[in-house]
Amino acid sequence: MKFPSGSARASTGTTDLSILAISSRKLGSVGLDLNAGYVRRSGSGSSGPRESTLWAASFSGPLGGPFGFNAELFGYPGTGGRSGAAPVVGVTVGPTWQPRPWIAFDAGAIVRVSGPQPNAAYAGMTWNVGRL
Repeated sequence: MKFPSGSARASTGTTDLSILAISSRKLGSVGLDLNAGYVRRSGSGSSGPRESTLWAASFSGPLGGPFGFNAELFGYPGTGGRSGAAPVVGVTVGPTWQPRPWIAFDAGAIVRVSGPQPNAAYAGMTWNVGRL
């Protein structure tokens, strides 16, 4: 649940309730994640659609040594209202590198399949800083 916070420029000024269902499986050495999400937003729909959904199917696995891959097909079905958006489908693909058990790097491309999603590049790092 998200409550309205921040300045009017940086916030929709709405209370949002969201749920994300995640199913993770192993197919041999390849990981498969299936995700489906739903958001319900308060307000008139002028600063953000009152309802929105998303879906994704992602795969990741080893390539050899500390190197691996990830690939994802994702989508945002269209929304209605004053701030509605056209549907988007895209693909994310790229390599991963995990030089130590506690740190991993990834990079890649996000490519539009349909809709107004721009093509993009990304890079990231995940660092396990310890146990809770």
